[in-house]
Amino acid sequence: MRKHSVQKMMKKTAAYTVLLSCLTTNILVAPMTAYAGQATADVDETLYLNLDYYGNVSDANVVKGINFNGTSSYTDFGDYLKITNMTDEQKPEIKNGSITFEKNKNGKFFFQGELKPDKIKAPWTFDITYKLNGVVTDADKIAGASGLVEMDIDCTPNKSVSKYMQDNMMLFVAIPVDIQKCYSVDAPESQTMTLGQYTGIVFTALPGQEGHFQVRLGTDQFESVGAIFAMTPGTVGALNKIKDLKDLKDDFRDDTNAMLDDFDNVLDDVTDVSAQLKITNQILEQLQSGKNKIHGNAQVIFDGNDVAIQDLRDLNGTLTPLNDDLKTAQWMVYDVNQNLNTLDSDLMDSSSKLKSLSTKLKRLGSSMSGTSIDNLQIQDMSEEIHGVTSTLGKVNTDIKNLTDSENRKDFKASASEVITNAALSHVKNHTEGVSSEEAAAAEEVVKKVQRAAEIAQQNPTSTEEYVPEIVAKCKEAVEDAFAEAQRAAATSLDTALGTQVMTALSMNPTQLDDATKGTIIVLSTALQNMGITDTTTIAKAVGAALTDMASGGDGSTALAPYLSSSPKGQEVKEQAVKAVLAQATATTLGRDKASAYLGHVNDLSKLQSDAKDLENTAIGKNASQLADHVNGLTKAIDEILKATDGLVDSDAAENLVDYINSVTSDLNEIMENGGAVAFDAAKTLNTLRSVISDIDELIGIMNAYYGDVQKTLEDSENVLTQIQKTSGDAATALQNLNSTLRSAEPDFSAAADNSFKVGHMAIDNTNKIVDDTKDFKSTGRNLRDTINNKLDEEEADNNFLNMDPEATKVSLTSDQNQEPTSIAIICRSDEISVDDDTTKTLDAEVPDASTTLLGRIKAVFVKLWNTVRSLLGMDD
Repeated sequence: MRKHSVQKMMKKTAAYTVLLSCLTTNILVAPMTAYAGQATADVDETLYLNLDYYGNVSDANVVKGINFNGTSSYTDFGDYLKITNMTDEQKPEIKNGSITFEKNKNGKFFFQGELKPDKIKAPWTFDITYKLNGVVTDADKIAGASGLVEMDIDCTPNKSVSKYMQDNMMLFVAIPVDIQKCYSVDAPESQTMTLGQYTGIVFTALPGQEGHFQVRLGTDQFESVGAIFAMTPGTVGALNKIKDLKDLKDDFRDDTNAMLDDFDNVLDDVTDVSAQLKITNQILEQLQSGKNKIHGNAQVIFDGNDVAIQDLRDLNGTLTPLNDDLKTAQWMVYDVNQNLNTLDSDLMDSSSKLKSLSTKLKRLGSSMSGTSIDNLQIQDMSEEIHGVTSTLGKVNTDIKNLTDSENRKDFKASASEVITNAALSHVKNHTEGVSSEEAAAAEEVVKKVQRAAEIAQQNPTSTEEYVPEIVAKCKEAVEDAFAEAQRAAATSLDTALGTQVMTALSMNPTQLDDATKGTIIVLSTALQNMGITDTTTIAKAVGAALTDMASGGDGSTALAPYLSSSPKGQEVKEQAVKAVLAQATATTLGRDKASAYLGHVNDLSKLQSDAKDLENTAIGKNASQLADHVNGLTKAIDEILKATDGLVDSDAAENLVDYINSVTSDLNEIMENGGAVAFDAAKTLNTLRSVISDIDELIGIMNAYYGDVQKTLEDSENVLTQIQKTSGDAATALQNLNSTLRSAEPDFSAAADNSFKVGHMAIDNTNKIVDDTKDFKSTGRNLRDTINNKLDEEEADNNFLNMDPEATKVSLTSDQNQEPTSIAIICRSDEISVDDDTTKTLDAEVPDASTTLLGRIKAVFVKLWNTVRSLLGMDD
């Protein structure tokens, strides 16, 4: 029995030798590492695991080799079931989960620790399946079988181990085969090495990589020493580049993703241009349409410009004689003014003589009433009558010259100013209790208020005198009127009008709330009460008010222009201006005088307003009537001259005296009637004096405006001259522009057509670029996905790129232990043999050293193992 065991041990030793030879061909010698600093012990850790037939851990032992390196002791941590000193007889100090060994005098120190199998966590877990001729068969039934035996070994990465083990531990699987007992060997993706009659089949797996290995053996009698699993960090020199490769991979992924992100942004910007190109294309089409319209109407525009240019030339020719006409009118005004001044002088002279005549006639009337007429009185009367008739002759001549039909047209030109000022002068001279100075001051106030009313309409913000008061009064009056209109509307609503306004504003009455409908009806009725009858105008006003209210206002600002221009608004504004005028004149004249004065002003205000329009037909008629009255005056004077011709002759007077003496008795009978006639003649003369006074005032007014009329005519002449020059220059400029555009239009049209054509081509090309860019973007996205997916696949398949030969090693028994110099995990599945199980020797069972044959064989195995450890860099 012992002899047979020795033979089996020899076979196993030979198989292990082949295995070790295979392993050493896959692992290079680890580089020597130099350490500096404080001395610490070097520790080599090797974990031996015995697996059952199917890959489950059945026994576990760890062997640690210690070089004290000048330290006096070494303390190790771990959950050990049993501690065995493999070097000397020293007993360790055990306390609180730690063991301590003193320094060994004989060199390197080894101890073995037995561990709990269920607590072991290796980087991989294993599952071994056996098949005989393709049929899954239990391991204990396959020993000695004949046929095709298949071993399927699944190695699954263990995610529960430390990060270091997941990323750095490499797996080597070796299956020794006795080729003398196997007539065929098939192991896909394996590496084989033959040593004598044994062939070693070796598989490898990178860190974190799953392994699925198959071995098919054709044999007449199947036996196996078991599968050997070796796990160790990749610490050989070539693996030092892995970290750099990982960094390169990470940088490549990050930089590629960043570059593609930026490139995607650029491509997005390019593809976004498509929307802008559509708008640009629309713009080009619109420009093309506009150009076609201009081109189609070019001749019409040129012809119209030609007509306008000719009209300007005609205007220029028309203005030339008008300039001469203005000069003639200026001389006419001058001559009229001279004639009026002469007439005024003659009228003043006649007035004084008529006064004397009136006195004499009154005296004559008194005499004729009860006193006889003597020759002296008749003589005196004769002289007076002669003077009056002489003066009236001159007046008659002047009036005829003034009111001649040829001069009426010239007279009419300034009739409006004459009548206006005459009206005010009439007020000034015919208001009882008002002195001429007060009347003049009141007249100035009236003019200022009237001017302020005109300015207030054009520029309400003006600060000129009376303008702010008028604006405030008018605004207050309109607001009061609208308030009254609203009160009236509240008692008598026009619902039909409100419905029409809602329809005009595109509002559905059924969709409006009661408050809004009520507001619209009240506002519509109130605006109608203000005199606005047009429904469209009312709708616009209500719409503006509703918009203002929606913005937070009260609607008054929006309604103001409509209320101000309404009939009721115009009426109350006129009353407000009259109120300002009454207040201003009351300040100047006092309340009582101002009332009488304003009564005359109100009666004549319409005349003054109408007189401002010089082309008004009614004013022309008034001027003609005035001339007719003056002509009538000349006829009356002619009659007076004819009636008094006999009185101014001296011989006739003497004959008259004789005749009177002879008929005194007859005259006494008619004295009373003659007295009445004399008194009536005196009254007629007083009336004539009033007419002369009025004419005097008229002449004074015309004299007052003489300078202004002359200045107006002179300014008009200058304006006409400038208009004439401007029209000529404009005609020349337009002619040049028209000629230039007519000659350049074909070139512009052709250039525009070519520009539009090129623009459309550019847009088409850009659209193609955008489409190509979209395809390019899709290709770039596919490239990114391909790179990332490939890298993800590689990282998911294994942790090779995460290997770091310089990473800190972790102890196999406890995280409290110092970093080991080397670590390794060796596993072997149960041997399958037809021999008795008692002859098996487990790798995890380390026998005591002896001088027996078994001890010597064991020593050989230990030596071989130490050689492997040395090759793996797990020894000094």
